[in-house]
Amino acid sequence: MDFEFVDAIWGNGLDLYNDERINVKRLTEIGMIKIPGNVGAALSHIKCQQKIVEENLDFALIVEDDMALTEEFKSLLPAVIKLSTREGVTMLFYQSLNEIILEKS
Repeated sequence: MDFEFVDAIWGNGLDLYNDERINVKRLTEIGMIKIPGNVGAALSHIKCQQKIVEENLDFALIVEDDMALTEEFKSLLPAVIKLSTREGVTMLFYQSLNEIILEKS
């Protein structure tokens, strides 16, 4: 499987109130203006999505740099691809402070 690391955007280094990429009103409404790290993560994901479009990729998987991929993950990939469309984004999201094991159902 080919992969590439994309440099993240460091949220704590952003000027949240003077960055044209940031909708300050919306982030204030949902309380995220107080969490610049999350804003940086969101912008990093958008950066990856733009790269996918620019390179005209049929499929790409964006993961965090600290995600541990197990051997079983490869067997789950066809199901993830099947859920995906070229016109959209399929988001698989799970947050935990503990190790997460993905298994076939």
